[in-house]
Amino acid sequence: MSSSLGDRLQTNWLPVHAIAVVAATAHAIMDWQSGLFGASSSVLTPAQAGIAIGMSLITGLWVLGIGWAARGEARGHATVLIIALLWAFLGNGLVIAACPPPCADGFPYQDLTHVGSLVFGAGATWVSWKQLRQSGSTPTWLMPTLTFAVIAVVFVLEASVAG
Repeated sequence: MSSSLGDRLQTNWLPVHAIAVVAATAHAIMDWQSGLFGASSSVLTPAQAGIAIGMSLITGLWVLGIGWAARGEARGHATVLIIALLWAFLGNGLVIAACPPPCADGFPYQDLTHVGSLVFGAGATWVSWKQLRQSGSTPTWLMPTLTFAVIAVVFVLEASVAG
């Protein structure tokens, strides 16, 4: 019996999200290491501290959402959908358009993390959307809204310090 890639991704949504978490985290580390958020030193600016705390919150919210989703809770699928779409796919993946491979400042590692975030962020977004629709229930939107707000604040902070 043959199944489509979509069916396999749907059944294996947790590994798709786990790989997306790895890709997005690796991309964030590469951005930090490359000096995108300012020079590294023993003292962080308030914006750099906010970015570090925000990135940690996003990862924590992703893990929390995965836990809820694993229990079949619609709020979990909605939370991970927001993170996969905004953080992994758009924020860490689609930004590859700003410096397509081979990007002089990031080749090959940053390019690899961009592509990984793009591919697995898209996959995680798709499986989350499918899971949310299949759940048949309406999620409570408190956590997805909070997650959106955290991501938006991190994007604003990143833009304020990006070199």
